[in-house]
Amino acid sequence: MLVCIALVLSCTHSKRAKMVENITMMEKNGDEYNTQHIDSLTHLYEKFALEFPTDSLASTYLFNAANYNSTLASNGATKYLDLAVSEYLNIVDHYAGSKEAATALFRLGYIYDNDKGDTSKAREYYLRYLEKYPQGEYANDVMLMNSKFLGKSPEEIFEQMQKEGKIDTTTRVKAKVN
Repeated sequence: MLVCIALVLSCTHSKRAKMVENITMMEKNGDEYNTQHIDSLTHLYEKFALEFPTDSLASTYLFNAANYNSTLASNGATKYLDLAVSEYLNIVDHYAGSKEAATALFRLGYIYDNDKGDTSKAREYYLRYLEKYPQGEYANDVMLMNSKFLGKSPEEIFEQMQKEGKIDTTTRVKAKVN
């Protein structure tokens, strides 16, 4: 019986090691601007998290997948945006104690506000962020978004900040051209 347990643990460890090795190789040798490469890499990230959900790398890999998918979505591919949302939610729901959880929650609010245009859902995630991470890295941004900028485009936010004198557009920088 002990031999069987040792064999299973050994196989699991070697499968994990092989997956980490493949992911590391793809991260180092791939083209981060190639959609096909990113699809393959995010699939490996997701597969690792599915097969090793309690591993310390699971939340990191899911977070990386979500970030890649969010980036691809910025080019107009909504399927990637839905994948990013799903991955961020997975982190928030299943890896709440991870270092990625706070940023994932913030990004959910950002996606719903800026990409999906659902200010109600954005506010929900932003408020959850403030409840869980009142001193978090994005707490000031979230308070500002909720109080003044929720539902506004980046251009509208810039214009409002300019009017309030929070952005100085009078400073000019001279660039030296060779």
